[in-house]
Amino acid sequence: MNYYKARPEEADKVFSVFSAAIKHMEEDGIHQWDEIYPDLQIISEDINKDQMYIGKIDNKIAVSFVLSEEYDEEYKNGQWQWPNARFCVIHRLCVSPDFQNQGIAANTLNYIENLCKSQGYDFMIKPDIL
Repeated sequence: MNYYKARPEEADKVFSVFSAAIKHMEEDGIHQWDEIYPDLQIISEDINKDQMYIGKIDNKIAVSFVLSEEYDEEYKNGQWQWPNARFCVIHRLCVSPDFQNQGIAANTLNYIENLCKSQGYDFMIKPDIL
């Protein structure tokens, strides 16, 4: 798989993957995301912030995810064992329905772990994963 940061002109294609995944989840009775979140604007913002990654197989988007240091306010109130550790947060990890059940998410998490280590992070947090 070829991973790289998504480019602005790919926002519509990334959004199409999310839309297909949301439809697939709804059919399976999973109500994690909907037509409101994540929308094209959020995906475009992720790309413009240089935080959205995509992974392609045979020139098709198989997976996308956001990697950033942004986190929900509730995280500040946690009783962390290492409160001064540097961490990154995985947001909106989404595997295209065309590539599900092939180990794509597991392989992507391994890629993310190695990427985080190479960038000097102590931990990664995975709150919003499909």
